[in-house]
Amino acid sequence: IDPQRIGIAGFSDGATYSIGLGRINGDLFKRMVAFSPGILLPAPNTYKTPLYMTHGYRDDVLPMDLTSIPIAEQLAAAGYQVTFRKFDGGHWMPAAYVPEAFRWLLTGELDTTAQEHRQAAMTRLW
Repeated sequence: IDPQRIGIAGFSDGATYSIGLGRINGDLFKRMVAFSPGILLPAPNTYKTPLYMTHGYRDDVLPMDLTSIPIAEQLAAAGYQVTFRKFDGGHWMPAAYVPEAFRWLLTGELDTTAQEHRQAAMTRLW
């Protein structure tokens, strides 16, 4: 297995744990994907594992303003590379971003062409 293609991903509480495990095991996990995480668990900022995160504006389980926005701000301030995709939806994994997230998880590459199409189709993005 190519060690550069090992990442960690999760949804909701799984996203919270993915970020936590990715931060403390950056020697193993090269990238983290988090769909609608809840909190930022305490962890050292040793590895600065890059993060791709999505969250819905209408999430009533884990509201973005209380969860993903502070997580993104705190990690970016600590020097992490954070890609944050907001979408018009609730507490789910958005079909529009799942392919990009997993492509990025394996390759580290973002599909900027697809992103431009999604931006044109979506009403609210950060």
